[in-house]
Amino acid sequence: MTGHSIDGKTGMRTIAWSRRFGTGLALAITGTLAGLGATWLGLLLAGGGSGFDASIARQLRHSVHGVFTAFGAGMGAPVDWRSDAIGWSGRIWPVDLLGQGSPLLWVLAGPVVAALVTALLVRRHKPGGVGVLGIGCGYLLTLGAGPVLVAAAPGLLELSTPWPLRAGFAAGWVALAAALVLLGRIGLGRAGVPRLPLRPIALALTGVLAAGLLVASVGGRTGGDYATAATAAVDTLRREKGAGFLGAQESRYDVPSLLRIDGPLGAGPGQWLGEHAALFGLPDPQRQLREVGRDTDRLGQQHIRYQQTVDGIPVHDAVAIMHLDEGGSRVHAISSGTRPDLAPVSTVPDIDANAALATARKALPHGEPVMPVTLQVRGDLPERGKKADTRLVWRVWLSDPATQASNDYYVDAHTGHLRWLDLKKEAGRDIRVFDDEHKGDETNEAPDPKPVWSGGHHVGADVLDADKAYDWSGAAYDYYRDKFGRDGVDGKGQPVTAHAQHGAGMVNAFFDSGTAALYIGDNMASADVLGHELTHAVVHHTANLEYYEQPGALNESYADIFGKMSQRYAAGTAVTTDWTIGRGTAAGVIRDMADPHNGTDGNDPNVPWQPATMDEYIFTCMDNLGVHYNSGIANHAYYLMAQAIGEDRAEQIAYRTLTTYLTPTSGFNTAAQATIQAARDLYGEDTPEVLAAQKSWEEVGVIGGFIRYKLVACLCIIPIVVPAGDWDDLAPGGPGADEMLAASAHLWERMQSGSSPALSHYGSVIMDRGHDLMDIFNHDRGLRDQLLRTLQSLYGAMLSSGTKDGDKTVVSRQMIDETNALFDGLSAYGQKTKQQDIVDSVAKERKDVTPDLVGKTVNEATKILDKKVK
Repeated sequence: MTGHSIDGKTGMRTIAWSRRFGTGLALAITGTLAGLGATWLGLLLAGGGSGFDASIARQLRHSVHGVFTAFGAGMGAPVDWRSDAIGWSGRIWPVDLLGQGSPLLWVLAGPVVAALVTALLVRRHKPGGVGVLGIGCGYLLTLGAGPVLVAAAPGLLELSTPWPLRAGFAAGWVALAAALVLLGRIGLGRAGVPRLPLRPIALALTGVLAAGLLVASVGGRTGGDYATAATAAVDTLRREKGAGFLGAQESRYDVPSLLRIDGPLGAGPGQWLGEHAALFGLPDPQRQLREVGRDTDRLGQQHIRYQQTVDGIPVHDAVAIMHLDEGGSRVHAISSGTRPDLAPVSTVPDIDANAALATARKALPHGEPVMPVTLQVRGDLPERGKKADTRLVWRVWLSDPATQASNDYYVDAHTGHLRWLDLKKEAGRDIRVFDDEHKGDETNEAPDPKPVWSGGHHVGADVLDADKAYDWSGAAYDYYRDKFGRDGVDGKGQPVTAHAQHGAGMVNAFFDSGTAALYIGDNMASADVLGHELTHAVVHHTANLEYYEQPGALNESYADIFGKMSQRYAAGTAVTTDWTIGRGTAAGVIRDMADPHNGTDGNDPNVPWQPATMDEYIFTCMDNLGVHYNSGIANHAYYLMAQAIGEDRAEQIAYRTLTTYLTPTSGFNTAAQATIQAARDLYGEDTPEVLAAQKSWEEVGVIGGFIRYKLVACLCIIPIVVPAGDWDDLAPGGPGADEMLAASAHLWERMQSGSSPALSHYGSVIMDRGHDLMDIFNHDRGLRDQLLRTLQSLYGAMLSSGTKDGDKTVVSRQMIDETNALFDGLSAYGQKTKQQDIVDSVAKERKDVTPDLVGKTVNEATKILDKKVK
């Protein structure tokens, strides 16, 4: 009986302990669920912004594993992550986030809620010390095994924080809070509401922070240093090649853009990519780089082109090219425009293609898609050593024949907002020429253009400009065929379509890649101008150089180079004596390759002066970050090379450089080294041609020079310099960021079209004073807010300018008052800062914005301003 009694007591105690332990487990599971819910809400708040941490928050909340890990991180546990989609890894330290003011600090909501819920439940159920042990084990179980037991959807991030560490942090943290409750630190207030143990909770938080700091101090950071790996790989190659080393890296990138390899291919391209992953900044190039084409050139060398992808979705303009020798057994060189700096981003869109199309049509209401709407991953302008703001976007390419607009619109696939806009106007012997009879302009299509030439036959009335367009575009077509074996602008015999006498008084010519057609103003058809415009089409089908900053300046330069060389070919001369562009046209001389400082016949101050060397490089928000300005540097380098070795050899080197070694993101550094490599390919090592190629880029300061790169942070498609983030501060109730971006883009096109002297003048002022304006608005918050109010007030006028709606939209008193208030603010700023040039410039523009414009339609007001500007 005694033994039976003892066994009974032991069993009862065991049952009681089990119940208390089980109660603790249940309390931990309840606290976990409450904490996970709060963590998810915290991640929702943290993911509402932009930047790397916000991207991490958005990814964490999209998977159960991510929310569990964020809960652990809120306790102080470090989070190890690997993004196979973008190809790198790293560690997030919660203690670091405190000093950074990171939005990820919202994950602290999870453990705070879990602790409070657990503490209140402990007070109610009083599970005792065994129960506290159950709580600890419960958190170990839920935070450790939870993500394993719950089937999570595949995500972008693979989160690899060891589960004992993450669960241990949580269990210790909550168990400490529960233990404090057991010590009677929670009582009831007068209203029966639990009184929180502030000092014990503060002690618990301090303990967690101290534990995190201890782990951080001894753990060190892991992964993610692709820049260091790339530098080490390049240094190894440099040591191996010695004097034969050739490489380039653009100043804002962390990985090389061009390298001469001259090494064995080995088992094949895929294996070679994997073995040399560091050169691309990618841990798994075999999977991340998708082959999209290969060809063999006239030297017998093979070229394999790759597209970088994220989860199979192409990365905007991120291209790599592997160049093989004639036998295909050795890697001759690599060209790379990969983006290892991309932040993690979900590749599952929240809006569909139709919604993206509707957003894009806010900017171009009657635009029709040139190609299907497609998904891309796009990063903002790279900045060395930093992760880029990265978005999943829908690319919508719209063209409107009625306005001759052809643009790429990039709509954020998660938020639905218009994020980027790229203007597509860049500035076989089957040539079709139409006479637009002086109808239409750059914003209105000519109705019923009359065919003049088709299929090599004269099919219409004699029109001098149309005949010139046929002759000179045909000469450019023949030039590419005879000099380089290229059949048409695409290399496949694509027909050339030209519209002569387009518009009344349009002093311009441009190639529209959306309609694949040339549009030529009256008396603008010359051999160099048409060669220039057709070369933009060649660039589009080869290197596809982005039309901004240095890649855009190269785009313009190659158009000038081959425009000039096709003119030489048409004239049948051996030596070019006149290196100007546009002589004899209605525009007159617009650039001078021999002397970029002298771009006009009489140094006309209204025509942009060009830099000739890198120490004169122009950093500007306007002109797509200076594409027409800084092209003078590359133009002058070509001129110097041609003078040294003759134009026949110089043009061959330039063509091979463009079509073989450049990628969409190539800048001057890459072009310089690529020119040297092209000369080696064509004429051998240590030849006069190689020396001339190198010396020409040295003389303009690209090789051997130094220039501190400036990140110009602005939306250059907007005709007023406003930092991109400021569009989020628009006044509520007025037009939003998408609408303002669309209206601004339309007005900017009008400014560049030449159809209005007043708008052209204002565009020139903005281009000339863009930096001053940006500095002012960055330093004076009140003026920046006034600018945004003014733009919102002018929204209807901006969007309707030059359209039929512009005959209905009326200029209001508010528009005039807001504009003059902005002028007055700028003038006061200039007086305060003793910048008399700003005061004088503002006064000159303000005098034209007068009350007599009130009540006039937008188009009437524009005509009045046209007369005042004249």
